[in-house]
Amino acid sequence: MLQLCATVLNVTWFASLKMNEMLIKMSSVTWAIKITLSFSLR
Repeated sequence: MLQLCATVLNVTWFASLKMNEMLIKMSSVTWAIKITLSFSLR
């Protein structure tokens, strides 16, 4: 039972870590697009 809880916790933690990485990448890409657009609009 304890082993199962630990496994579930590990999987949840790993998934949230991956989600955070994806969100960070997405936000940095969005920032890059915004910066590029603002430069090309000048």
